[in-house]
Amino acid sequence: MATTVLITTHPGAALAQACLRGRWIPLPLRADQAHDLSHLVILRPGATSIEVVGRIWSLQCIGTLDGRLHWLPLLDGRRRLRHPVPLGAGPLLNTWLPRHGLQWQVLPLQELLLAESVAELLSDRADQAGGDRADQALAA
Repeated sequence: MATTVLITTHPGAALAQACLRGRWIPLPLRADQAHDLSHLVILRPGATSIEVVGRIWSLQCIGTLDGRLHWLPLLDGRRRLRHPVPLGAGPLLNTWLPRHGLQWQVLPLQELLLAESVAELLSDRADQAGGDRADQALAA
């Protein structure tokens, strides 16, 4: 079951408008990213938390003139999170956050919903990745 969240940014009430249209813009996602997506978050500039997600019910593959594949997220409405997830603060978060609508990040939905903040989740994941590399070096 697909359970990842695509996080991007756009000014205004972009998620509400995208859900009314039933789609977001096509993005050049990798196939493995596209097939795992279940939700869309569109952060407006200055946002401090994730409060609402759009449910992705399907992705449509679209070819472009240059031969690259883009994926069109089809949405079936938005849902307010029971507990908003604060973005938090820190240098890792600042470099990770998308700066415009054609940039995005992907996170596992369950990890996001259980996190104290996105910054803490990123820090935990970075620590875990560092530990994994250290374990691999010791095993070699």
